[in-house]
Amino acid sequence: MQKKNTRNNFLNRHRFLLTGLLCLFGICLLSAQDKQKQPEKKKTRVDLLHAEEAQADKILLPDVQILIRSVKLRHDSMYMYCDSALIYEKTNSVEAFGNVHVIQNDTLNLWGDFMLYNGNTEFAKVRDNVIMKDPKITLTTDFLDYDAANRVGYYFNKGTIKDSINTLISDIGYYYLPINEMFFKDSVK
Repeated sequence: MQKKNTRNNFLNRHRFLLTGLLCLFGICLLSAQDKQKQPEKKKTRVDLLHAEEAQADKILLPDVQILIRSVKLRHDSMYMYCDSALIYEKTNSVEAFGNVHVIQNDTLNLWGDFMLYNGNTEFAKVRDNVIMKDPKITLTTDFLDYDAANRVGYYFNKGTIKDSINTLISDIGYYYLPINEMFFKDSVK
């Protein structure tokens, strides 16, 4: 009988130990998941700072602001200037036309003839006569996609990158502004 009680006590202690280990494992797992969750960045809207003329057609284009002459917009730390623009309120996006100039954090300047910018994704498509300039390099191309949140530029229809010493021409390239790194594909020169 004493053998049976000893065995039951042994099993009960192991069950208690096993249950405790499983609870501890669960707590560790939940804690690790909480650390992996990053707070979602609050989405801000693209704000109109100035335009000489603004129009709206609430019947044909109910969520669109038409901005004409000397347009100035802001989204977080980015300022956008252009000759005219359409702001789509529902999608928080902008189509900018003529003499587009973007300034981000006072270090990046981006020019082009046309830009489509999404304020929710912080992604811009800049087209025609594109120049991207930071303190170290100048990139010229006709097609540039720019991820403003991560500060990464991508061109895919030939581009020229110049710094104080070198000039490089390539068909496709990425420019990572935070680390000033360039990656190219199919270099011509």
